[in-house]
Amino acid sequence: MTKVKAFILKHKKLFIILALLLIALFAVKLIFANKDDSEVLAKAETTEMKKKNFENSIRESGEAISENSTTIFAEKQLPVKEINVEVGDKVVKDQIIARLDDSSIRQQIAQKQAAIASTSSSSAAQIKNAQNRLSDANKNLEKGTNANIVAANNAVISAYDQWQSAEKTYDNYQRSLSLGYNDQIIQEDQSGKNADDSLNSAQLNLDQSIRKYSNLQDEIRNAEANLSSASARVDNLRNRQDNLTRQISDLRSQKEMQDSNLSMPSNQEMLGKLNSDLIEIRMKINSVDRTQAGSQDLLNSLQDRERQIQDQINEISRNSQNQNNSSKVDYTSQIASLENSLKEVSEDLASAQADLSKYQAEVESGRKQLDPSKMEIEQQNLALNKSKTDKEANSEQKEKTKLTRKDQLEVYRQNAQDLKSAYESALRNLASAEEAAKDEISSLKNNLSIAKSSANTGIDSTDLKYLYEDLEKTVIRSPIDGTITSVNVEEGQVAGDFLAKVDTVDRIVVKTKVKEFDVNRLKVGLPAEITSDAVGKSKVFKGKVESINPTPISADPSNPAGGQKTNEVYYEVKLSLENDRENEIKPGMTLRVKYIFEKKKDVYVIPLAAIYEKNSKDFVLYLDKNAINKASTIKEMPVIIRDKNDYEAVVTSENDLSGIRVINSPDKYSAGMKVRLEDIKVDGD
Repeated sequence: MTKVKAFILKHKKLFIILALLLIALFAVKLIFANKDDSEVLAKAETTEMKKKNFENSIRESGEAISENSTTIFAEKQLPVKEINVEVGDKVVKDQIIARLDDSSIRQQIAQKQAAIASTSSSSAAQIKNAQNRLSDANKNLEKGTNANIVAANNAVISAYDQWQSAEKTYDNYQRSLSLGYNDQIIQEDQSGKNADDSLNSAQLNLDQSIRKYSNLQDEIRNAEANLSSASARVDNLRNRQDNLTRQISDLRSQKEMQDSNLSMPSNQEMLGKLNSDLIEIRMKINSVDRTQAGSQDLLNSLQDRERQIQDQINEISRNSQNQNNSSKVDYTSQIASLENSLKEVSEDLASAQADLSKYQAEVESGRKQLDPSKMEIEQQNLALNKSKTDKEANSEQKEKTKLTRKDQLEVYRQNAQDLKSAYESALRNLASAEEAAKDEISSLKNNLSIAKSSANTGIDSTDLKYLYEDLEKTVIRSPIDGTITSVNVEEGQVAGDFLAKVDTVDRIVVKTKVKEFDVNRLKVGLPAEITSDAVGKSKVFKGKVESINPTPISADPSNPAGGQKTNEVYYEVKLSLENDRENEIKPGMTLRVKYIFEKKKDVYVIPLAAIYEKNSKDFVLYLDKNAINKASTIKEMPVIIRDKNDYEAVVTSENDLSGIRVINSPDKYSAGMKVRLEDIKVDGD
């Protein structure tokens, strides 16, 4: 052991270099192992499968013309079976005027229906075989007998157990923190609760003391106001008592003088005395301090006395003029009335004096309580400040211990995260093994879809649809209301030219030319949309095909069909206007006509160029959902074309089409290729 240790120490630098080389080699291996050699595919070169509306139509130019008759043509070159009108008959729009022999078409319909039934029966065995193979593959995957999946799954279980053990340690500690049963948190919470209770109690005591002091001040102010009011009332009642006493005394003196027949003092002497009293009263009135409480009651009493003296002066003046004719004065009744008033005033005065004493006692009692109440507030304030200091100290200590717990929790979290990464790596390995098994199942599903598509490619169903449309064309109807002016065919004949003519009043119709490879798609009654630059492109008029002339015309109107041959051949089509109530379309206007063959809602539509044919079946290349910015495998899927126009096709499939991305140019790629779908611009964007 000593020799080995000595050898290692002697060649320490060599061992370090070897270790660095091993690390570098391992890194290079990882880089090349993870290298992505997938070809980049631009997102713009694919079409995401989403349901949308589809319209199958063609567009042609036309001209508005005025006419008073219309020519009815047979759309199928078949013998006339029956004619229901004669020249001179009145007809209405859509009235049946003739029927063609439809026996050949009905025979083709029966044959096509038999072919569809035969194809479905012969494909049943092939579909059953494909279903059995797919079922076996699914069972093997569900039972987990694949060796690679079993080994990867065992690694996942081991990594998961280690990760969960670390997570449990972390969760237990975190739960003890979050639920609050950690011993340190419990102790902190109790200390915090005690500090809060102490602070709340001190604040409550202080608030109560402040309210008590405020209430005491309010009581003192109320008592002082009551005392001032009672004092003013006592003064007023005393003044009234004094006035009544003097009046009674004066009246008694006058009565005694009248009763004893004594000579009355001269009027001048009485007037002199009363004038002196009047001057004295007025001086008192002027000397009253109106800012003092109760001053108004005193002022009212003095003013009453002033009026009484003035009244006596006026009475003596009147008596001096009528002294010889004056009658005896009834002083007894006047004295009795004043004595009753004096008694009432005396009783009110006693009550007011009692109130005055009570309010004086209340004021004195309240003032004695003010100082102790102030001292109580100061003591409660000191207690509150101490509680606040204790709470702040408790909060600081709590923050420190909280940081310590947070650090410990992070240690547990990091350990769990490291083990989780190891578990996720094991999961990726398991996913790779499962993906290989799923690829096999996906291939078997495609085989099943191909077998199912062989049962019905949709071609026979489409042919059957067209045959039923041809059957409808054997019924000839009048396109307008009018009168039959010509019948150009007999029963049993094939109409080479027009079948009949209907005259009507002048009207505006639309005349267009349709290419020869589109004319067979038209039929009488087919709806169309008509627009004109003269009226405005935004306004759309409704129209219907009224007649299709079976005689071809050349592309150049000056060159008849029977002349020199041209590359393009057209057929003349007339349409009726359905909603031009304001007669906006005028003769001679150039129009745009869009023939609408079919509208479909909520269907899957892809570019026609994305479909290719293999073994008489239609296929597309596609990528699974959510394939952007990652390596994906191109897959193949059979589809059925349900409808198409010049550049798009409506397709269906046994597989789920929603969300997959169909490759627009399948000639550049093949099934099984690895590509990376990226949102990048391509030439022409």
